[in-house]
Amino acid sequence: MSSRDANYATEAQNIISMINNMSGKYNEVKQVLETYYNNFTRIATDFESISRIITSLHRFRAKWDIVWDSLKCLGYGKWTTLSERRQWHPSRSNLTIIIINGIH
Repeated sequence: MSSRDANYATEAQNIISMINNMSGKYNEVKQVLETYYNNFTRIATDFESISRIITSLHRFRAKWDIVWDSLKCLGYGKWTTLSERRQWHPSRSNLTIIIINGIH
């Protein structure tokens, strides 16, 4: 084997070694990016879930505000002590109307 062929073989081995090294680095970067992507996807899903909960709470609060305003119209909000509140008993039909109107 001539020295020229030996140099080509050595150079080819160096190139193959660099390709293998780059392939290994590529696989490491790919794994890191997949991990980040999976984490991002999980976080995005968590945010969507939190957003749905907040939206639900806003809807509940809006419904409760309607019920509370209706109760205040009947006089519930006038009393300041617990004993005064316990003595207040609106008719069932009024409460039913309040609840139905507040929920729809």
